[in-house]
Amino acid sequence: MQSITFIVKVITPTLMGGGFGQNDGIRPSEIKGMMRYWFRAVAGSGVGEDIKALKSLEEKVFGSQERKSPFRMVINNRELKYLNDKSPEFQFSNKMNGLIYLGIGNVLFKYDRKTRSFKFNDEKINIIAPDSTLNVKFLFSPSLKPEIKRLIALSFYLATAFGGFGLRARRGFGSWQIVKSSVKIQDFEFEEYKKNDINKAIELAIESIKNLTEKRGSINGLPLIAILKKGYYKFSQINTSKRNWKDLFYTFGAYYRGYRVNPDTPQKSNFNKKHTKDYDDILAFVSGNIKNLKLRNPVFGLNIQYSSSDRKFKASVILKEEKEILRRSSPMFVSVKEINGNLFLNLSVFYSKFKPNNSKLILKYKGEKEIGAYGYKIIDNFVDWVSEEIQRGTK
Repeated sequence: MQSITFIVKVITPTLMGGGFGQNDGIRPSEIKGMMRYWFRAVAGSGVGEDIKALKSLEEKVFGSQERKSPFRMVINNRELKYLNDKSPEFQFSNKMNGLIYLGIGNVLFKYDRKTRSFKFNDEKINIIAPDSTLNVKFLFSPSLKPEIKRLIALSFYLATAFGGFGLRARRGFGSWQIVKSSVKIQDFEFEEYKKNDINKAIELAIESIKNLTEKRGSINGLPLIAILKKGYYKFSQINTSKRNWKDLFYTFGAYYRGYRVNPDTPQKSNFNKKHTKDYDDILAFVSGNIKNLKLRNPVFGLNIQYSSSDRKFKASVILKEEKEILRRSSPMFVSVKEINGNLFLNLSVFYSKFKPNNSKLILKYKGEKEIGAYGYKIIDNFVDWVSEEIQRGTK
């Protein structure tokens, strides 16, 4: 097996590629980067906290500055379509809605303060449209071990199963899936994305990891596969009964902001409220009406900016280690999959320390004050709540 070819279908709008449109909006380096990420997520469950073992294994699979990559990726047979502000998919009200909320941040949409409305971000180019297809081919060194070839293929599959590619990939954009492959592993077929199939891929990856490392059988007395199942991540797959990505994003985006507004009493109608409960608590804190501030949204990612509509009040919540401001990406990934004609949401939460030992959560407003935040239970509750709400709506 000197090569593996996957035919890939784009499920949700994807924005990647260089500023001048090279690679037709596809960047192999970015695909490899996401493969590394999901490889580490699985390999870390296999080698525990042994960073040296993880680095050594990663070099075998992906190469490094000192070691040439054992594979090459070729993107061909591209049948790509692109979105722009004339596309039917983007003919909608310019008021804030679930789809815009998921794609905000000068990615797909931007806010025009003069007209007080959202509009398509025409500064961005090469937004690849859903239903586009491409071939992703992996070429291997002749002497490469079969176990490493398997890990490379499985890393690509897991990158498509859990996350996405390009900007706003953690919130559902850039979702791809394999629709045809030139290989299968044992009885595992890369075209399948049901929950049991994804779990099977993880088991196969860990089996290969065990065969490639000196770790045998267990770490700290736990079987390798057990480590992955003992609270390191949470995965939920929701049949939305939607057949159009746009309808799905309208719905899911409304639930997502509805929860972020007030996780204490989550409801979809919260979407229309101007400010979050955290914003109200920050105002009460800086006014001296409450003594202790404990926020709900930092666990979804940092840093966070808060401001009033007239811009007279501005505050931010940051993670700080001595003088350095740290960035914390969201631990929740949203990926969209098409199964039997319906769109499914894959919601994944990967647990790690909320903040490094020496860092502090800081509110910046007329100085800096250390504050608190709720942990992963906030995200866990969101996954459970939105799963139940969407399933109820499909019955």
